[in-house]
Amino acid sequence: MAIAWFICPYTRQGTRIPPIRHCDILNYKNEIKNVNGKFSYGEILGNYALVKVRASEDILNVIDSNQNFVRLPNLPLNNSLSVLTSAQRNIFINHVLNMGYSLQEIETALGNLSAVTLGDLMRFILSRRLKPRFDRVNNQIILDGPVQTCRLLRDIDNEVQ
Repeated sequence: MAIAWFICPYTRQGTRIPPIRHCDILNYKNEIKNVNGKFSYGEILGNYALVKVRASEDILNVIDSNQNFVRLPNLPLNNSLSVLTSAQRNIFINHVLNMGYSLQEIETALGNLSAVTLGDLMRFILSRRLKPRFDRVNNQIILDGPVQTCRLLRDIDNEVQ
């Protein structure tokens, strides 16, 4: 079994009003369980989740082939991002920026990004999310509510060994 971390979206499920939001890793629940795998996730800013998955490499590759998922670098959490190429680091950072964080906010919290660890960056993206609300007039879920706490990285990490 292999381990991988992903950032994946939440999507609206069904036609129920108010709607239900669904973490898209749940679309792979059966495949993961069929190989005695496991996953854990926590919601983060921008309608995404940070997900840890243990499964066969084949299943991880299937998940990775989903264009809406971003597979994070396969590093121990205490490894520095400096081991990544600038291009690899920029892909990851750009995705964090697309979630709604600013570069200034990231640099203020973490400093030089090539000097932080993967775990540091993950703890940062788990620092907040916004409470969703349903806009009945436009029939859409909007993420503009109060700041909510996220799950702790250690809890997500410890649930999948």
